[in-house]
Amino acid sequence: MNPYAGSVKIFECPADAVAGIAGGRAGHCFTEYGTSYLGMWNRDYFGVQKVTDHIGGRPIKGSEVGASPTNKIIQGDWNWPPNREQYKHQSTWHNVLGEKKHNMLYGDMHMDSWKIPEKYGKDQQHTLLPDRAFLWW
Repeated sequence: MNPYAGSVKIFECPADAVAGIAGGRAGHCFTEYGTSYLGMWNRDYFGVQKVTDHIGGRPIKGSEVGASPTNKIIQGDWNWPPNREQYKHQSTWHNVLGEKKHNMLYGDMHMDSWKIPEKYGKDQQHTLLPDRAFLWW
């Protein structure tokens, strides 16, 4: 994909300054992982159907995304999932008037500033199942 992107810097968020990922060992996601953005991989999680998978696994198909692309989360800021430190100063990359938001890419390729609704959090990370009729999937 890199030849098509023009520059690998396209995968780096200018606000990437995480200190809470990997137990605080990763200070800059782009440097550590090659991207500032996290897609759901290997399993469904927090109501988001996985997009990628391990070698030999089954990634999502375009036809599945096409069934409800406007609310299908493809990827977001590395610290968007509820198991990440959400409100530590070091984890707050983006905010609007002091309210933490995440840049999220959806299946129809639009971006949005997203905040996990307060009633959802770590308790739902494994119990909230993907549902195309929900706010996200």
